[in-house]
Amino acid sequence: MRRIVLLFALLPFVLLVAPASAQPAGTPVYLAEGGGILSLAAADGKPVLADAKDAGAQWVYDKAALSYKHVASGQCLAAISPVDGVGVKLVACDGKDRYQQWRRNAGLPGLVLLANVATARCLTAETPTAGSRLYQEVCSLPGLANTWAAGVRTLAILSGNGQRLSTKTPGQPFTVRVIGENGQPAPDVPVNFFVRAARPKNVLVFEGGAETASAKTGADGAASSPKIVLTEPGEFEIRFAGSASLEDGNSIAFEGSCTC
Repeated sequence: MRRIVLLFALLPFVLLVAPASAQPAGTPVYLAEGGGILSLAAADGKPVLADAKDAGAQWVYDKAALSYKHVASGQCLAAISPVDGVGVKLVACDGKDRYQQWRRNAGLPGLVLLANVATARCLTAETPTAGSRLYQEVCSLPGLANTWAAGVRTLAILSGNGQRLSTKTPGQPFTVRVIGENGQPAPDVPVNFFVRAARPKNVLVFEGGAETASAKTGADGAASSPKIVLTEPGEFEIRFAGSASLEDGNSIAFEGSCTC
């Protein structure tokens, strides 16, 4: 019997392994009273205040579920009961659990209160120090460490809004403060300013003759444009608009009027 030998070419075999799901990137949740260095964190499975640089201080806020998910553990921050002074805990995430839902109620620019949906109480630190216990308390009580950074750069108007110009005497500059992601004034941030009246170009400008200007924030987070100048006073009062904006797209509007 004739033997037939089949020769198979041995081809290189590459095993393609799908990479494990990347761990979601988190950010600290800064306590405003903590000077920009303390964050909501978890240690030994319990929520505490810690250095914002710690690995346990990374969180992801789900705007739809209103939940704070701890990146390292995969668990969510939850209130325990509606009783004032009772602590908070980490639990398995459940989008239907109202004790895991936290509304970010706006306060001063760049700051929020974290109000629990089920208890109507706010997340509070006993003291603005690392290792401090976290609990829930009535949101409106004064003197509490219960203000948290909004987590994004925010602009606040300090002065220059609502001006009325009728002569060539220079008006006020536009002055803003930039609040950083950590809830503190942000220094050395470029700010772009703009001004224009509802008339032909250059009727209303900054000192120097341009409708745009730029400046960097100082140590206090504040930046100012040059003064605004009415180059051609007229007989009709009209509105003018201005703005201050950051490179990330955040902006805030100024308005006023001029006789031009």
